[in-house]
Amino acid sequence: MIARVTLELALRKEFDYLIPPELVDKVDVGSRVQVPFGGRKMLGCVTALAEESAHARLRPIIKVIGAQTLVTPKSSSWPGGLANIIAARRRLRSRASCPKPSARSRPAGASVSSCG
Repeated sequence: MIARVTLELALRKEFDYLIPPELVDKVDVGSRVQVPFGGRKMLGCVTALAEESAHARLRPIIKVIGAQTLVTPKSSSWPGGLANIIAARRRLRSRASCPKPSARSRPAGASVSSCG
């Protein structure tokens, strides 16, 4: 079985991962998982389950984080689905971590820029 995973990165893309036999009963849509990505271990959210993938060499999910899913079937069926919910959460998190520019902290005539 295959899990489509959206990673906690600024990418609006899903990646396919194999679900190891010992995790089949624990992985569902909305599960938080740890997966290999490049040379790192990343956290992500399962956005869909599939029987097949267009990719030949899939890496396995490392582990499931927590026993409860992030979303319910009802919330994942909203317009735009789970991928938009995750993207919105990322935008909110990035705005919360971005300091607001103040007139006192910038030189006269400098423009205000945003970090995200």
